[in-house]
Amino acid sequence: MAVGAAAPLLVIAAVAGWRPWRQLRSHPRTYLQLGLLEAVNISLYAAALAIGPAPVVVALHLASPIMLLLLAVLSRRRTVNIRVVGELLLLIAAIVLVSARPGAEISTDKALIGCGLALGSAGAVTALIVLVARESRHRDPTTSVGLQLVIAGALSAPLLSTTAWDWERTFAELAVGMVLLGPGFVL
Repeated sequence: MAVGAAAPLLVIAAVAGWRPWRQLRSHPRTYLQLGLLEAVNISLYAAALAIGPAPVVVALHLASPIMLLLLAVLSRRRTVNIRVVGELLLLIAAIVLVSARPGAEISTDKALIGCGLALGSAGAVTALIVLVARESRHRDPTTSVGLQLVIAGALSAPLLSTTAWDWERTFAELAVGMVLLGPGFVL
């Protein structure tokens, strides 16, 4: 799906004259870091969904805003005030509502491992957002996301060898990436 999403992004970037491959050659370390963080995110999230309770895993994966807010407070870029406390309470309430639904059992070892993987995925998303915020001032976002996704796809491709190859599913996921995910990033 990541490679599928990268395709329209890189085509748009190339047509607009942003020269994605030149960007990659001039900042290989940054794009490798972006791609690696995205690959970690994708891999941990997929593993978490495979073994953990889906509602809880999805909720925990979406905990990166909490992590970003806590990071801002810890680094003294934000002070703890009523707004920060309110934001934290709203984010925690959303996670509790999603994970507290009937059948969202987290007491088994597998479920706990899945939850840990989902938190790891949220941590990767948090690190990705911090890196993008730091490095994106003079870069085209369409190019950056396209390169990030193509590198993430290449880095996570070895995980595909652990399952039986399904061409129909592969093409379906490429299509979903091209038609939904890639244009979503552009928007």
